[in-house]
Amino acid sequence: MPNQDWSINTGSGVAGDVYGLAFTNSQRFSYGIDVPMSAFGIGVQKGARSDTVTVGADAGVLLGITMRQNVTESATRPGNGTVNLVVGTVMGVMLDGPIQVVLESPVVDGNIGVSAAGTFGGVDATHLACTNVRALKFPAAIGDVIPVMVYMTPTAIAA
Repeated sequence: MPNQDWSINTGSGVAGDVYGLAFTNSQRFSYGIDVPMSAFGIGVQKGARSDTVTVGADAGVLLGITMRQNVTESATRPGNGTVNLVVGTVMGVMLDGPIQVVLESPVVDGNIGVSAAGTFGGVDATHLACTNVRALKFPAAIGDVIPVMVYMTPTAIAA
C-alpha cells in the first residue's frame, strides 16, 4: 500500500488561492471589475453598480478578496504572477472564508491592513486596519504569501 508522505492541507500557494479544505464552508460571488487589475488576491469593495467591485476598502471593511482563476492567462512569459484583467472582467470574490494574499509589509499578529490599492500588510501608515480580515499565520515577512480569513461582517481588532 502506498505511503502518504505529503500534507493534503498545504500551506503554500499564491495570492488568490483558496486556503485549506474549507472551500465548501466559504461564501463566494462573481462580480465585474470597475478598474483594470494585474493580480489576484486583491481586496475589493462595492463598485459603481451592485454587480461590480473596485479595489480597496470602505473605512477599513472589505467586500471580499479576488480569487485566482486558472483559466486566466499570465501577462508575461515565463509567468511572474501578473495578469491583464480589463474593466468588465468577471471575477470570483471570496466574501467569507480562507484565502491567500501576498504581504507588502510584515505581519506580527492576527491584524491585517489593506491599502487603497487593495494590497495587504501589517497595519501601518499605508495599510489601514481591516476589521473583517484576520491573518491565519503569523509572524510573516514582506513578500510572504499567507492565508487570511475574510469575514462578511467586521470582527473586533485586538489592542
